Amino acid sequence: MFFTSLAFVSLFKLLSVDAHASTTDAQTPIDGGDAIFANASSGAIIADNFSVASDFDFEALTWWGSYDTSDTDDFIIHLYGDAGGIPGASIYSYSSTSVNASTTLLTDISGAPVYRYDFNLPSPVSLTAGNYFLSITNETTQSGWYWLNGSGGDNQQWALASDGITWAPASASDLAFSVQYTETAVVPVPPAFLLMMSGLLLVGRNARIVNIG
Repeated sequence: MFFTSLAFVSLFKLLSVDAHASTTDAQTPIDGGDAIFANASSGAIIADNFSVASDFDFEALTWWGSYDTSDTDDFIIHLYGDAGGIPGASIYSYSSTSVNASTTLLTDISGAPVYRYDFNLPSPVSLTAGNYFLSITNETTQSGWYWLNGSGGDNQQWALASDGITWAPASASDLAFSVQYTETAVVPVPPAFLLMMSGLLLVGRNARIVNIG
């Protein structure tokens, strides 16, 4: 009986493990779409939201944008919590001049070439299920940087007021970005499956008793 119980517990632990499912939440860039000026030092700070239904490790980002003219990048990335449908407290921030930028075949509404930017967080950030707001600005000095519009979200973005505190709904459009994360919620084992497995283990135990006898 001890060995049967041990086998059952081991099976339960084996089946009730962290999901660890890598997932991407994406808002697709729009070829020829509008692009929104985003430069924190100029007071142009915008954000867009995404939701994850289970606990997750936030690991990487991709986004798309364009310039007036080529310039040196100095991105500032902010992740905010949800404060009743608008960006709330800052959860994560990172500044980087070494974001990987690559050319694409896309252009924005003005005909300027669109670039794709990929950024891996130095270490994953563990977050709970919920709604979050992503803000990206680029502290370019010689030209303006513009965050390209995307599709696939809730058709809403937010802008930070000049007071640096108040967020308000802005353009009725999405921004182009992709969030890469790994779900970490424990996957429960269906009760019916556990009952079936316990029955099979019990049958196996009785069969061994019969053979021994």
